[in-house]
Amino acid sequence: MHNSKIRQMTVYAMFFAIITLMSFVPSLGFITIGPVSFTLIPAVVIICAFTTGWKGGLFSGLAFGLFSMILSYMAAVTPWDIEFQNPLVSILPRAVFGLVAGLIAEFVMKKEFKSKTTQLIFISLGCGISTIIHTLLVFSMMIVCIPLTPVLEPYIGTTFWTLLATVISVNGLIEISLALIIAPVVIKTLSSILKKK
Repeated sequence: MHNSKIRQMTVYAMFFAIITLMSFVPSLGFITIGPVSFTLIPAVVIICAFTTGWKGGLFSGLAFGLFSMILSYMAAVTPWDIEFQNPLVSILPRAVFGLVAGLIAEFVMKKEFKSKTTQLIFISLGCGISTIIHTLLVFSMMIVCIPLTPVLEPYIGTTFWTLLATVISVNGLIEISLALIIAPVVIKTLSSILKKK
């Protein structure tokens, strides 16, 4: 029991370190190309959720949200980066995302499958659904909280909404692609390693 808790804390610390590194090393976890910003960190949160359960998902989601808020004060690039200074946009949706990803993970990982291929397909679907939930939660809160961000008023217009729709589309596609392709392989490998120990 004691060894199990130490191992769990070690795994949490590992994911926390990865999220910290990706958050604060330029262009590693948060990437900006022209007016479009996207992040690779949701894939890390999903991997943590699928290997440690809902508690790990919630923990990594909170870390992700907290660091994105801090980063928005340090290095806001696009007009809506400023919105992430609001914890309702940066922390709340990402904590919920991590929790939901963990609950989806627990359902998928405990399910009995006839083959490893079928299990991998279900893990991929779980990762994809988790990513879609993250995108919907974050951008929904961004839209809801626009009136709370007066600095955005000069930007609001047809161009603003077109640009925001572009960001949502590009961001969502990149995150979903990573979740469907990379995350399941890492999850299977890491889960096997953790079970052996």
